[in-house]
Amino acid sequence: MESATLEGRRRRATQRPGTLGPRASGERTHTHDVGSKAEVDAIMAKAKAAGAVLVKPAKDTFDGSYAGYVRVPDGHLWEPTWNPQWTDE
Repeated sequence: MESATLEGRRRRATQRPGTLGPRASGERTHTHDVGSKAEVDAIMAKAKAAGAVLVKPAKDTFDGSYAGYVRVPDGHLWEPTWNPQWTDE
């Protein structure tokens, strides 16, 4: 992995209501920005193998990114994502 960025956002700011299931109190979406689609797929597979629940399979998004969602045991959502427009420069 060349680089990764981790950020947290309130879910209501990033998703339409009802698209990712019921909300948990204080829930946040944790976005894990990585360097390729393959890294997104690998992170999703590792999370699922470790007990996370697949909420939304990774796919191409409206803005050219590639992302998916898993729910970890504490109820928070993780969004592994790749955006070709983001660089380390």
